[in-house]
Amino acid sequence: MIIETIEKLLNSDLSAYYIHQKTGVTASSIQRLRSGERQLNKLTLDSTEKLY
Repeated sequence: MIIETIEKLLNSDLSAYYIHQKTGVTASSIQRLRSGERQLNKLTLDSTEKLY
């Protein structure tokens, strides 16, 4: 459920910068998640909580 919610956010039309502003997760981390450079299951608990 948490992963699906974060995937919806990452797949949305919201910019990485906007998500960064609202969550505190760096825009570069969001971009790497979107591009597949970084895996969702490798996020820190802190980042996961912020995106959820």
